[in-house]
Order: sequence, then structure tokens, then C-alpha cells
Amino acid sequence: MVVITDEEYEQMAIQSIRDYKNKDLKDEEIKQRYSLAIKLIVENIKQSQKVDKNIKSETQGARSKTYKDDIVIIDNNIELLLGSSYVRMY
Repeated sequence: MVVITDEEYEQMAIQSIRDYKNKDLKDEEIKQRYSLAIKLIVENIKQSQKVDKNIKSETQGARSKTYKDDIVIIDNNIELLLGSSYVRMY
């Protein structure tokens, strides 16, 4: 099992925000502007690692559990915090 540090989780969140915003923002700028979004993204990443992606549903006696088909790191709530992404013109 791979052990990921809190700093590595933060770097994953920062890169996710950079990709979502479609703009080359510096790490410090992202940390300053989107600190709450970083925390929420880190939580989503940690939760996604707990889910076995090979199982869609499981049943134990009378209990049944169905998992989502897709795992979203940046959900609608985080999108509201981040705002619109930039469009690059080439």
C-alpha cells in the first residue's frame, strides 16, 4: 500500500485546481485564493482511495450498498468555490 503524506495530498489538490482553472497559477496563489477548496479536494481524494473501484455494489444479509460509477474529485460544491475555468485562445 502506498503511503501519501499530507503535503502530497495538498499538491494533488493544487494540481487539480490548476487543471480545472486551465491557467498556470503559482502554488502560493492557489493556496491563498482557494484554501477551503484545497481542504475539500483533499477529503474527496482520501475518500476515493477507500472505495474499491472494482466493486459496484455489495450485499451483506439484508443490507445492500451501491457505489457511484464515477469518483469526482472536484464536485459541484467545490466548483462553486473555484468559479469558472479560463478558456485558452491559441
